[in-house]
Amino acid sequence: GGLVIEPQIGLVPLGEDPESGLWEFWHLATGERPAPWDDRDGTGGWRIGEETGMVFVLVPGGRFRMGAQNSDPGAPNFDPAAERRERGVHEVELSAYFLSKYEMTQGQWKRLTGEEPSRHDATTEMGDHVVDLRHPVELVSWEESTELMRRHALALPTEAQWEYAARAGT
Repeated sequence: GGLVIEPQIGLVPLGEDPESGLWEFWHLATGERPAPWDDRDGTGGWRIGEETGMVFVLVPGGRFRMGAQNSDPGAPNFDPAAERRERGVHEVELSAYFLSKYEMTQGQWKRLTGEEPSRHDATTEMGDHVVDLRHPVELVSWEESTELMRRHALALPTEAQWEYAARAGT
């Protein structure tokens, strides 16, 4: 779409997602390269193994209506569960940014920190299923996450970035 970005140290282009058309990148420091295009599972996702690194999506910038309101079902961003303390619907403009396509796995956290903080770690049995290092890391605080991201020249998404991506153009 005409966007030109500077090379990002540590990010390797993987190509465009076949469903969204958005560019995806592998973060070298977080683990091994995800499976190549030929091994895609048909859902626009990558096969994530215990040693796989993080996959980032380049989210194009744009304007959107952020927030929610519960007073007018015909107005934008109606949500009957919206609370009064929410700021309400307002226009936000964002520049392009990178966002992890998936939750950080226990394996990625362990490689970056040397720690396994999850309650449901790689030995937990849940019925006939055993948790492994592909499962999302849990029991980490915002402060711990922010510090880890900072050490690797990354950042947690802002509320606006997260909402923009979650709305996916809707």
